[in-house]
Amino acid sequence: MAPSSMTGSMTARGGPVARRWDTERPGVDGAVELVLRPADRTPTVLPTMPAAPPSALHVPAWPPATLRRRLLSFVYEGVLLFGVVMVAGFVYATSTGQRHALQGMHGLQVFVFLVLGVYFVGFWTRVGQTLPMRTWHIRLVDGAGKPPGVARASVRYLLCWVWFLPALASVRLLEIDAAGRISAALLAGVAAYALLALLSSDRQFLHDRLCGTRLVDVRPKRTADVAAPGART
Repeated sequence: MAPSSMTGSMTARGGPVARRWDTERPGVDGAVELVLRPADRTPTVLPTMPAAPPSALHVPAWPPATLRRRLLSFVYEGVLLFGVVMVAGFVYATSTGQRHALQGMHGLQVFVFLVLGVYFVGFWTRVGQTLPMRTWHIRLVDGAGKPPGVARASVRYLLCWVWFLPALASVRLLEIDAAGRISAALLAGVAAYALLALLSSDRQFLHDRLCGTRLVDVRPKRTADVAAPGART
């Protein structure tokens, strides 16, 4: 009977080692001898999961800031910006020799527009918060939970004027010149735009949805819950 092509032997520990007939060589008497060699053992390689991109490793699930807190921050921002506009107007007047409000009015408007842009874009891109937003624990973040970049923040600043443009357009079309009526139209426009956020599932403003940004609540208690959702407080 021909010998089996597979056989086994015992290792030093007593375990079987699979062997196989590997090659043939001539024997002493001319017969063909089969040379045994331990069977090749290919290490088992476990499948590995592809590495996740850094941006997808941890995206904080901040809850959206409530509409009430955002409007309170909005009012606080308006009070603070009154001082910013006054300083910008003073700098412009002293730099251009402006004597009264109607002199160089359009240049002043452009200058104030740029100053406000630098103010908002600078704070949004650095820490995601202006001083009123920090007071009310509100932060502006992008889809990855980080402060937006310069381009995204700049587009958001331009779109933020939608708070006032519809009311200003209606004032111009209706030729309203009374200060009280203009103020009432602006307040009505701001309130109507703010209420539009209630129609979206995430309660974000229209300009934030268009820019891919979110206003989130970062109060200390909520921050601890997000950082350690399973921890007890």
